[in-house]
Amino acid sequence: MENGVQIHRRNLPHIYIPNSTYFITFRLKGSIPENKLKEYFHWHNSLKMRSNNNREINNGMSYISKYDEILHEGKLKYLQNPVVMDLVSAQLHKYDSKDFELICFSIMPNHVHVLIKLLEGSKPLSKIMQTIKRVSGYQANKILGMNGSFWQSESFDHIVRSNKEMLKIVNYILNNPVKAELVEDAKKWKGNYYKYF
Repeated sequence: MENGVQIHRRNLPHIYIPNSTYFITFRLKGSIPENKLKEYFHWHNSLKMRSNNNREINNGMSYISKYDEILHEGKLKYLQNPVVMDLVSAQLHKYDSKDFELICFSIMPNHVHVLIKLLEGSKPLSKIMQTIKRVSGYQANKILGMNGSFWQSESFDHIVRSNKEMLKIVNYILNNPVKAELVEDAKKWKGNYYKYF
């Protein structure tokens, strides 16, 4: 496509723009029951219809905040295993300075939030995420003695449009374990990483 912009639509729309900053959430397969997912998308669509501008920072964050609430209730906790958490962290760091600048992430018990800035000439974001998920999923299954799909096939991604929005997202990501009542201090969560810590 023109200027390297790619648009994909599966269950969620995905717009990939080279050299952009992305807030991405990916989760374990089966971490949200189908009925809860349907409720979420019904709520999401009704909120979008009522909104005058569905690109506002507060609306964008309310979408992911509601999604997180559902994830925090989930029973799958494979990422809380320290070895699995370490391998997911290693996969994210593997592409830092190669395809993207890794700004921050939080590895939660059943999902991962990550903020990256694509580098000039990087692979498409969809390919980067497929590789990260394929390799970490294969390794995690071996560690846990499981087989089959480890990650949900589709990720949630959002283009960050301003420095103000980026700071809000960094704060959101790093404080996710506190919000989920896993720790009282975000710096004490082993699954948190921030480039400037």
